[in-house]
Amino acid sequence: MMSTASILIIDDEKDIRAALRGIFEDEGWQVSEAGSGTEGLEMALDGDFDLIFLDIWMPGLDGMGVLVSCARRGWTPRPS
Repeated sequence: MMSTASILIIDDEKDIRAALRGIFEDEGWQVSEAGSGTEGLEMALDGDFDLIFLDIWMPGLDGMGVLVSCARRGWTPRPS
């Protein structure tokens, strides 16, 4: 039996996070959310995610900053 896949949604817009969460949970995925780049980066580095959906344009730490920081710190998705 395959384990439930885990997704992290990083987006400053609550409605977008809610819409994506609904879609992914309907498909059986485990979903976590972050409302800012800083929060999302912490969650990504501390968590165990298969996939991260990342908004590029956010105030403060934007999506590209999160992506670069994850790459520099060696984040990789959980092996399948």
